[in-house]
Amino acid sequence: TGDEIYGLCEGEYTVCVTDNGYSNVCTIVQISFDPNIWDYSEKIYFPSTSPLPSPWDNETLSFAKGLEIESGETLELTNNTILMFGKNSKLIIRPGATLIVNNSILTNHNACPVMWGGVVVRGNKYKSQYIDPSDGIQWQGKIVLENNAIIENAFYGCDCYMYGSTGYEGGIVHATDAIFRNNTISVAFEDYHNFKPGYPSWQKDNISYFKNCIFETNINFLPNEDFSRNIQMSDVEGIKIKGCDFIIQPNAGQTGLAIATGNASFYVDAICTSNDIPCSDYDGCTFSGFYGAIGSMNFEPSTKTININRAEFYNNQQCIGVYNNHNFSILNSTL
Repeated sequence: TGDEIYGLCEGEYTVCVTDNGYSNVCTIVQISFDPNIWDYSEKIYFPSTSPLPSPWDNETLSFAKGLEIESGETLELTNNTILMFGKNSKLIIRPGATLIVNNSILTNHNACPVMWGGVVVRGNKYKSQYIDPSDGIQWQGKIVLENNAIIENAFYGCDCYMYGSTGYEGGIVHATDAIFRNNTISVAFEDYHNFKPGYPSWQKDNISYFKNCIFETNINFLPNEDFSRNIQMSDVEGIKIKGCDFIIQPNAGQTGLAIATGNASFYVDAICTSNDIPCSDYDGCTFSGFYGAIGSMNFEPSTKTININRAEFYNNQQCIGVYNNHNFSILNSTL
């Protein structure tokens, strides 16, 4: 007889037993889930191997090895649909595909408290984010989050450059009234420069944006994992963040940054909430509980625009840190 252990997740464990003579005997134990807990035990490709047409309405589905939306296809989740994913599995949006998450949830499987891989929004580094008028093709993958859509408990909530690969940069995020909760990194952009279709030298801002979103880290952050940052940007231009709330709850036991960038331009601004012209009331971004709320580190001198307007900072160790950038402004903000 001895101690009993509960709540172990899938994986390989070393189990050691010590007898009264203090001799150790160890063995390897492999734990796996009953495959019946999954709706789909193998990776699903939408629509070719998916039994459900879009939209998925008020569904609760689990994927052991992930879900992939094929190029040119659109999958819509509506009416509190919940998709649950296995450890390290991912929801991949191929270039040219679109995922719409409307009042629905992307999360880990509730059978085990481990993170899933998150959403990968694949792009095409060499194509514009705008639909090409010459052929009508949307070359980039795209995710639309709206009406209290939630992404939670992921390593990367939205990975817009496909970590570990090259050439897939350019994925698009349109997030309005969305919630990013307890992710290691909620959104990541890297090494992509948008341009006018047909004119690669005519640079345009990235068309990704966040409006009235909540980025939250709280006491339910999964064990044995660490929060890093909410939005990560490197070598991109023009990401727009308006009226969003970034918070680490005081009892979360985590630290990190809300926005971390390198050689990137971005705009933190407010949403006008009045009907007056000029506007008389604003809903600005708020930042609370961070080691560093906004940090921009540039190894080479940068002139990319950083504009922070009508933002409020509370209970942060450092509000804003900018190194080696010569084109930043902080206006109408409470530090």
